[in-house]
Amino acid sequence: MKYSIGVRPSFEHEITALGKELVANERYEVGDTDFRIQIEAIKKKRADAIFVPASPDELMLILPQIPYYELKEDKNKTKKEEQLLGTESWLDKN
Repeated sequence: MKYSIGVRPSFEHEITALGKELVANERYEVGDTDFRIQIEAIKKKRADAIFVPASPDELMLILPQIPYYELKEDKNKTKKEEQLLGTESWLDKN
């Protein structure tokens, strides 16, 4: 969790440099297992991508919930794939 807070300024800087807008910033507590509130908040903002700077253990809890709560639908209620962004922590095998 501390790591994800630390990479936020760099991520925001890069997003701005690319001419994009950060539309939501949702946090969770260590030990959380239900991310419905955060996913629903992001869904309301209609984000084009989701940055998840989480550990592999946290990803195993977060990522399955994204399609479960149907984060991304177009105006015809057709499901679309989410663009997920992360950090090198996704590759950590420990």
